[in-house]
Amino acid sequence: MKMLWLGTFALVLIWSGIDSKDALTWFLKVSPALIGLAVLAITYQRFWQFLLAFYRYGGQHVYGSMCDF
Repeated sequence: MKMLWLGTFALVLIWSGIDSKDALTWFLKVSPALIGLAVLAITYQRFWQFLLAFYRYGGQHVYGSMCDF
């Protein structure tokens, strides 16, 4: 599952860089995502239970109760 997410991340990153007008602007726009990926990769072994719990329960309760459409 991790490889699927990393592959999807890489494909979207490559897709966003294709035919960009300015390489520096593109890099500045995607740098927060790259930094976030690096932080997750570094801290994954320490906090994997937290990430699993947020994936299973956190997003459902936080985003599910924000608005009732």
